Amino acid sequence: MERLARSLASRNVLLERIAMGGSLVEVLDLLAREAELVSPAMLCSVLLLDREQRTLHHGAAPSLPEAYCRAIDGLAIGEGRGSCGSAAHSGERVLVEDVMTHPWWADYRALAADAGLRACWSEPIRDTHRAIVGTFAMYYREPRAPSEEDIALIATWAHIAGIAIERAHVEAELARYRDHLEELVAQRTVELRAALDDVKVLRGFLPICAWCRRVRDDGGYWDQIEAYISARSEATFTHGICPDCATSVRRTT
Repeated sequence: MERLARSLASRNVLLERIAMGGSLVEVLDLLAREAELVSPAMLCSVLLLDREQRTLHHGAAPSLPEAYCRAIDGLAIGEGRGSCGSAAHSGERVLVEDVMTHPWWADYRALAADAGLRACWSEPIRDTHRAIVGTFAMYYREPRAPSEEDIALIATWAHIAGIAIERAHVEAELARYRDHLEELVAQRTVELRAALDDVKVLRGFLPICAWCRRVRDDGGYWDQIEAYISARSEATFTHGICPDCATSVRRTT
C-alpha cells in the first residue's frame, strides 16, 4: 500500500507537468524516474508506437543500458516479439517472469543477458479512444512474477503515459494545422498585394465638359476623356460605333 500511496503523489506531479505544457520527452523521462522511485528494483521503459510502420521507438528508459535501448529502437511489433512487441500487437498485458526461458524472448535472450535483464512485464499504452500508442515496461534483474500491487502500478503508469502521449499528438496536429493556415494566409496576402499593384483607382469628381466630353486635369488643361483615364489607370481604349450612333449616321448620309 505504501507504493500505491507514493505512486498517487507521483501521478499528481506528472499530471501537473503535463498540464503546464511539458514536452513529451521531459514528461516521459520524469514518469520513468518516478516509477523507479516507487519500485526501486525496477527498471522502466516507455516505447512509442509508429502506427504506419508498426514499430516501437524509444520514449524513455533512464536506467536501462544505452546499448539495449538502441537495439530495441525500431522493434517491429508482433506475437513473439519480446514482451513489448507482443503487447503492442495483441493489446494485452504481457508478463514474462523469466526472459531466458520464455519462447517470445528467443531472439532477444543474448541482448537481455548482456543488459543483465531477467524479467519483463509490458503494458499497452492507450489513448482516450483506446488506440494503442506505445508500451510501458517494467524490467527486473532477476526472474520475478508480479503481485497485485505490481499490476495496479503498471496500469497506473501506462495510463499516465497515455495522457502525455495523446496530449503531444494533439499539440503536433494543431501545430500542423496552424502552419498550414499561416501558409494559406501568406499566399493569399501575396496574391492580394499583386492584385492591388495592378489596380489604379480614380477617385473624386471628374470635371468633364458637357458638350465635348473633355476632362480638365489639375493643371487646368482639357484632355480627351480617353487620354485622361489612360494616364491614370491601366485601362486601354478601343473604338467602335454603337448601334444607335450607327443608325444616326446612316440617316444623315
